[in-house]
Amino acid sequence: MEKAQQDLLKALALSSGYTPAYYTLGLVAQHQGDIKKAIEYFEKTIELDPQDSDALYNRARLYYTDEQYDQAQQYFEQALEIKPDDSDSLYCIGLIHENRGDNDKAIESYKGAVESDPYNKNAWLFLGKLYDRNQQFEEAIEAYLKVLEIDPNHLEGNYELSISLAKSGQWERTIEYCQKTIEVDANYAKAYNQLGLAYYCKNEPEQAIAKYQKAIELDPDYATALNNLGYAFEKLERYQEALEIFKQYLEQTSNPSEIDEIRQHITLLENKLLEV
Repeated sequence: MEKAQQDLLKALALSSGYTPAYYTLGLVAQHQGDIKKAIEYFEKTIELDPQDSDALYNRARLYYTDEQYDQAQQYFEQALEIKPDDSDSLYCIGLIHENRGDNDKAIESYKGAVESDPYNKNAWLFLGKLYDRNQQFEEAIEAYLKVLEIDPNHLEGNYELSISLAKSGQWERTIEYCQKTIEVDANYAKAYNQLGLAYYCKNEPEQAIAKYQKAIELDPDYATALNNLGYAFEKLERYQEALEIFKQYLEQTSNPSEIDEIRQHITLLENKLLEV
C-alpha cells in the first residue's frame, strides 16, 4: 500500500494534472482512515474533472458519514447526472431521506436503486425495513426474500424476514427463518427471543421458555426476552417463577409507564399465589 502511494505521488510530481492519481490517493487515504487527506484528494479530482462520478460519489459518502446530508445529497445527485443508473448513489440518497424522516422519498430512492441493480442487497434490505415500518408486510417479505436470493446467509436479512413474518402471523415460516438466522450466527440472541415468541403464539410455552432462556443466557441484559419469559411462565401457571422474572425485569426497565404496569402485574401474581 505504501509503495503504491509513493508511486502515485511520484506520478503527480511529474504531472500535477493526472486525475486518476488523485482519485486513487483518495481511496488509499480513506482506507487508512485519513479522512482529511481523502477529502483533499477527492476534491482535487473533482476540480480537475467535474465529470468524475466516482470521485463525486466517494466525496458524498464522506459528507454522509459526517452527517452533512445536504452536501452529501448534492454530490450524490451530481454523480447521478453523470451516471443516471448508479444504484449506490440512489441507495445513499434513500438513506439521507430516511434520516430526515421522509420515508416515502426513501422508498422511492431504494426502489430506484434495485431497479438499476437488482443485486443491491443493501437497498433491498432497507426497502424491506421501511415497508415493515409502514405495516406493508407482504412487500417487506418480498424485499427480504430478494436479499436472501442474493445472499442466503445474510444475517440481518434472515432475521428481519422473521420479524415481518411474525407480524403477519406466519408462525411456521417465522420459526424457519429464525432457525436460519441462528445457523448463520448461533450467538444471535434476538433470533432466540423471536423464536420464543413464535412458539408462544403457537401455544407452545415450554418451547418458548427454552428459547427465551437461551436469549438471556447469550445476553443477560436482554430485557425484552426477560419480560417475554415471565409471560411464558405465567401461561403455564408457574406463578412463582413468573413473579421472580418480572421482579428482575422491573430492576432493568426505566420506562415509568412500564414500571407501573409491571408493578401491577407483580401484585396480580402475588394474589394468584395466595389463592393456590
